[in-house]
Amino acid sequence: FVKIHIMLNLIETPYHYDGRMRTHYILAGTKTARTSTAQAVGGFIKLVNKRIKACKFGTAFQKIPRRPFDGFESDKFGEDIRKMFIPTPGYEFFALDGKNAEGRVVCVLAKDWETLEYIESGNDLHTLTASWIYQKSLEKISPEERDMGKRARHAGNLGQSGAGLSPQVGKSISYCNDVMRRFHKNAPNVQSIFQKGVENLIKGPCSLTNPFGRRRDFLSYSKQKEYDVFKEAYSFLPQGTVSDHFKQVSLDIAKEAPWAYQLMEAHDGLLYEIPIGCREEFKNIVLKATSRKINFSECSLERDFELHIPVKMEVSETNWFEMKTYADPEKEKLSSVMSLK
Repeated sequence: FVKIHIMLNLIETPYHYDGRMRTHYILAGTKTARTSTAQAVGGFIKLVNKRIKACKFGTAFQKIPRRPFDGFESDKFGEDIRKMFIPTPGYEFFALDGKNAEGRVVCVLAKDWETLEYIESGNDLHTLTASWIYQKSLEKISPEERDMGKRARHAGNLGQSGAGLSPQVGKSISYCNDVMRRFHKNAPNVQSIFQKGVENLIKGPCSLTNPFGRRRDFLSYSKQKEYDVFKEAYSFLPQGTVSDHFKQVSLDIAKEAPWAYQLMEAHDGLLYEIPIGCREEFKNIVLKATSRKINFSECSLERDFELHIPVKMEVSETNWFEMKTYADPEKEKLSSVMSLK
């Protein structure tokens, strides 16, 4: 019912008088350093049941779902909600999404070089995780099982238990406990190196600093609050690092392409509106901006490593729902290597 309420609110959201939907960005809207969104500044009043009600324009763009919600009796709904959003005449949407961004960061922090090498060879991290969970070969993993692998890895990286995963996937707590045990059995460094390292820093200096110099103090730490504080701390480094990385990318793009309008920051990706006919030029600008590497030498969990996060690019002249792959440099590079062999 909560998800249905979210969808109805999106459909009923009032847009501005010029026909545009806007959002309001809150740079310090989350504890993990991610940017959050809310309804846009400005509003109007209307009569509801003979009472005056204050209303706001726009909506929180980051809450607009990309994938459908599970409904009743296995029905899906909400998948096409993005059809409502269309580009300005003469423009098109251009999106870039980081590939396994947080997963790569955690691999570095956990010193899980084997998994990182696996990803950087062009393989899919979530399919690998699903193969651990379901004890199947990679080629037999279904899309639904891959999604479970993605959710399990995210939960495991951030210190969630089966009880935390259960409501996200609609499975019993005992089932999800088994899922988490299999994940940590195959990715032991997540707990023994990454999470243990974070815990030692929280118990000691009570602060963490990400590779970009963003610092968060955990002054509320106590033995009684240990579990909750640790979970917040686990999420700060990977989520804050990825968010700050894409903020830097957006600044680099803004310098090179002032004619491109940034519409949204989605933690590990960006959405733009660019003039039709400028795809290739903008693609090259994106490739240059995303070539910057994350240096972990100044991170609280110091690593002598520089990480590159590749992106997948999508475009659409029609609406936000019908985005099509335009470029996937990592995949193209792998195909080129295979053809040479």
